Amino acid sequence: MDRLRQSLGLMAKHLNVQRAQLITPEFSNGLPVCFIGNKDRSVNIGLKSLQLCANSIMPYLVFLGQSMADKFPMHAEQYNQNINSMEYMSALLARESIDVFRQFISICFLFVIQAVDLRAKIDQDTYDLR
Repeated sequence: MDRLRQSLGLMAKHLNVQRAQLITPEFSNGLPVCFIGNKDRSVNIGLKSLQLCANSIMPYLVFLGQSMADKFPMHAEQYNQNINSMEYMSALLARESIDVFRQFISICFLFVIQAVDLRAKIDQDTYDLR
């Protein structure tokens, strides 16, 4: 379970960098800043709030990915099962990591979908990809 949580944290770090590069105008090959879709509105922040949300979720996933066995040794069965006694806590944290990662990956998918829609509007002057 420790490896699962660590892997989810590393995947979140990797996706966070890719998402940041996708939304940055220098790397996005002409997509609008913050993926602003409707430029006719006077106030439009695009996906800036989702970017802030994802930036706060990623460190939490990395934090949840830390090993429990070396930080909180519990002595069970007369010091016979040092690491095994942390399995339940690790499983609970793995469940929480999966739930939080599901939220994070959903935000990343929203960025990708918005990027595809904006690219279609730029290239074909329509949001309909058919």
